[in-house]
Amino acid sequence: ELAHRRFASDQVVAALREQVEILTRMSPGRRLLTNHYLGDAALDCRAAGRLTGLVGHDNYPHGATGPYDVGFRHDLCRGLADGAAPWVVEQQPGPVNWTATNPPVPPGLVRLWGWQAALHGVDTLLFFRWRAGRFGQEQYHAGLLRHDASPDRGLHEAVQLAQELRNSPAGLLRRPAARIAVTYSYDDAWALEIDPHLAGLTHRELVLAAHEAAARCGEDVDVVDPERDLTGYAYVLAPALHLCTPGRVAALEAALDAGAIVVLGPRSLVKDGHDAWLDEPLPGGLAGRLGARVTDTLTEPTGTVRVTPYDAPAGPWTDVYDELADDVQVLATYTGGWLTGRAAVVRRGGLVAAGFASADAWTALLAALLDVEPAPAGVEVFRREGAQVSIDWRNLTLSYDADDEMRGAEGLGGVSCASHGASPMLPRRQE
Repeated sequence: ELAHRRFASDQVVAALREQVEILTRMSPGRRLLTNHYLGDAALDCRAAGRLTGLVGHDNYPHGATGPYDVGFRHDLCRGLADGAAPWVVEQQPGPVNWTATNPPVPPGLVRLWGWQAALHGVDTLLFFRWRAGRFGQEQYHAGLLRHDASPDRGLHEAVQLAQELRNSPAGLLRRPAARIAVTYSYDDAWALEIDPHLAGLTHRELVLAAHEAAARCGEDVDVVDPERDLTGYAYVLAPALHLCTPGRVAALEAALDAGAIVVLGPRSLVKDGHDAWLDEPLPGGLAGRLGARVTDTLTEPTGTVRVTPYDAPAGPWTDVYDELADDVQVLATYTGGWLTGRAAVVRRGGLVAAGFASADAWTALLAALLDVEPAPAGVEVFRREGAQVSIDWRNLTLSYDADDEMRGAEGLGGVSCASHGASPMLPRRQE
């Protein structure tokens, strides 16, 4: 079945390639953009994105699982074309009509969605739609204008957002080079859709846990192909890097040899490139270097198993490590039933293997490796040149703290900016 998923995706990419060739021949000199829906894994969007080098996606937060999922999609979009600045081709401007419940959009939330996109490195943001439709199937879908063409709240917030971004110090919107790479592969996503081991579990859910950890620790992230060069990163997080290929193992070992800390998540390096279980100790290709092996691959849907000393749930998947070499460190253990005391996280040199799958456990582990205090769940932290911006999605606030150089003429620092109709509360760009 994995071969069929690849074939079906390749057919779509081939059709897109033909369109690119026709447009390039008939309208030379124009930049072409491929636009993606990144809420599922039906298509290898990385292969499609490479056709043009300029990529965008449709950002409808009400169709995502939460703000961290939205942030992940922005970072994934940037990685589809090897780091090119992504576009948002359709940005949700207010309530939509196609989710199960279609909840309201509180005042200020459209503005925060725009700030989140900008801080994740989005280059261009376009709203859909300009005016609410009077006909057809999307009559309940908001636009920047209402049905009668009067300005809706989304338009006022879009104008406010544009003014704030225009007046912000240049360094605030200059995304730094990421120290952390999170691996993401459509092959892995397809393999886990075929055989999830726990009904409803997705590869995206497992990757989001690690990506959320980085967001709460104030780290920008590159979402990357696991076979690309990883030697430029200080940390490589590989949650559910399911398939084991020579290229993947070589990329991880090169990163380790270059001094990176590599963290494998549960069910990593388990099957070969054809989705067949390996006939060697797990994690495949790296068990010898790790000095430990996975002895139990479990599902944990009850939520009763926890990770000590992190005091966090283990999450839906639970790998257990055993047969440890003498120089292997046990960084965390499980608590709950017969798993109590069994190794949940082991480390040997720069290679770390974590058997848990929850975002809270990932956050605790990453914070310990980085030696930082993480933000609570529901908060994204962005560190920029001399400044820190935090979006608290629990109460819809944007907080800004800066050193003297970044504060600007107003001497602003440590201000919490309530999203609900508040003024920009940001220092003006110094001309």
